[in-house]
Amino acid sequence: MDVLLEMRNITKKFPGVIANKNINLKIFKGEIHGLLGENGAGKTTLMNILFGIYRQDEGEIIYKGRKVVFKSPKDAINMGIGMVHQHFNLVDTLTVWQNVILGHSEFILKDEKERLKEVMDRYGIKINLDARVSTLSVGEEQRVEILKALYRDVELLILDEPTAILTPQEVESLFTSLRRMVKGGLTVIFITHKLREALSVTDRITVLRNGEVVGVVESAKTNEIELARMMVGKEVVIKPIERHRKNGRDALKIEGVTALNDDGIEALKNVTITIKSGEILGLAGVSGNGQKELEEVIIGVRNIKDGKIYLYDKEISKMSVKDRIKAGISCIPEDRLGSGVAGRLSVVENLMLRDFEDYGV
Repeated sequence: MDVLLEMRNITKKFPGVIANKNINLKIFKGEIHGLLGENGAGKTTLMNILFGIYRQDEGEIIYKGRKVVFKSPKDAINMGIGMVHQHFNLVDTLTVWQNVILGHSEFILKDEKERLKEVMDRYGIKINLDARVSTLSVGEEQRVEILKALYRDVELLILDEPTAILTPQEVESLFTSLRRMVKGGLTVIFITHKLREALSVTDRITVLRNGEVVGVVESAKTNEIELARMMVGKEVVIKPIERHRKNGRDALKIEGVTALNDDGIEALKNVTITIKSGEILGLAGVSGNGQKELEEVIIGVRNIKDGKIYLYDKEISKMSVKDRIKAGISCIPEDRLGSGVAGRLSVVENLMLRDFEDYGV
């Protein structure tokens, strides 16, 4: 196979830590190459170097047979490299198609939607081009980011932990799209720490540990046990979890709840759910089918049109978010960076936000 990319002896240091140490990476044209490692292994740093966000302290990059220096992501994009980051870079107030063409200087406005539809059909990406990004689920936002890269005719697509926020159905849909992309001539680098997914979709896997390459294997010739051992440096024994279910009292009751989405359309219709104390209840479904709205009506940031919500037999349907938190409800939203934390504040300040009144602020 033809070599599309080589990263030779790449080293990157930050104060007090060596993120990448003498890394060598070779990517063949037309493959899905997995970059596997635990959190902090150096995977994203290495790809940020390739995408022009960081500059390596040592080493060189060979792309399409010649040495390249990317001083910015724009340089990488102009050379046919695209990257979908773990945290997306979209403008919430714009539509999908406006986000896709944003920053692209060479286009004829009236022709862009048709071109985008062609790209979507070619790779099996389904999204409403006229929808505002603020109304999309996180999984749908990821599709927009992928569409942005494909629209710019990339040859090498980097995906940073793309399945971290997806449902199992969405993961399979993503994998189907990736296989279509490769058949269409693209090359993909798939960053992950999930063994099963790496084995399922990749052709070869490079394993990183503590900023160094510990091995390169063909996906068809390895298994989860071997990959886990390479990732952590020792044998990993996976013990089944013993579950002892106890039938507690009703903790949360949702009775006949109906709620509208941001476009005024019913996202929840006569939903009834009961959750027992000590129970873990799973909600399955493709993104965009009411999960986000259900989360929001429980925590109180979205009003309900009809129905009632009870917390330990006390109705909280009209209770404020503040009072629901005091009553014992907490929420980790699907968009952790956008809705879950204040990115410009410190960890301590974020921890104080919910209970700031207790600190005399």
